[in-house]
Order: sequence, then C-alpha cells, then structure tokens
Amino acid sequence: DLNLEYFLPIEALKARDEGIAVVQEYFAQEDQQMERPLSTAKVGDNLHGHITVVVPKDRYYVMIEDFLPAGLEGIDFNLKTSEQNLQDEGSGECYDFCYGYWYFNHNEVRDDRIMYFADYLPAGVYEIDYYVRATSVGQFADLPTVAQETYFPEVFGRTEGKQFKVIE
Repeated sequence: DLNLEYFLPIEALKARDEGIAVVQEYFAQEDQQMERPLSTAKVGDNLHGHITVVVPKDRYYVMIEDFLPAGLEGIDFNLKTSEQNLQDEGSGECYDFCYGYWYFNHNEVRDDRIMYFADYLPAGVYEIDYYVRATSVGQFADLPTVAQETYFPEVFGRTEGKQFKVIE
C-alpha cells in the first residue's frame, strides 16, 4: 500500500467539475441582490454565504462541505443564542436550505465548516444560503467548497482556492 499526501498553495487550487459544478461566494448582509461578492470584511460583520450547485444528472447521497476561512464562524440558527432575526431579513427569503430545500435533509454547522447532506438530488440547480460572522483579524485561506457523492467520491466538484481578509 502507498499513501501519498501533498499540499499546494491556496492559489494553485483550481475549480473542478467532475459531475457536479459548485460556486460559492460571500456577500454583505445588506446586499440583498447579491451583486457584489466580498473577499474582505470587518470584524463583527455578518456575511451572507451563497452556494450554487449544478447537478446535470440525478445524484444520490450528496455531501456539500464549505470550509470556512479561519477568521469566520458559522451562525447556527438551531442555537437560541444566535441572531435569529438574520433568518427573517430581506424579502422574506428563507436562509439555510432555501431553493430546493426539501432535498437537503440534514446540515451541520461546525467550527471550521458548514455541511449539507441530501439522500437524493435530481438533475437541476440548487442554491444554499447561510450566514457567517467575521471574528478574527487577518488574511486567511478560503479552501474550496466541495460537493461530492458520498459513495462515489470520483463524482465531485469544487470551487477555486482563494484568500479572505478580515480587518478591524
């Protein structure tokens, strides 16, 4: 057996579409039309994360894993201490599972990532919205968001690697 691991600079990670296409961006809380993606935020800002997943064929047991830059933390609306009013802002849109939400039957907000799971995703375009908060000043690697079939990991897609900056 041989196990090989290697690490590339974040800028060298290019987007890939191996059966699933993925786009992920952050927007200011006030940018309801999602017209100006951000790569910089101030400490304390709440950001609107948006993932678009394109599935050209029906897929089963899909996992979407959005790794958060170290200066951001996910907002878990299942906790009563979270700013619940963020879910209701804007034009009454839902946040968290949103478009096609009935397909995503489980999600997890962890300290370093947000994950979504679907037992079945028919061919189509899916959009997932969530909130994060900028907590720490610095320049951070924003690892690619990955979508894959759990039992067929060769069917996947990912975004490009980028940098995210949090300022005072």
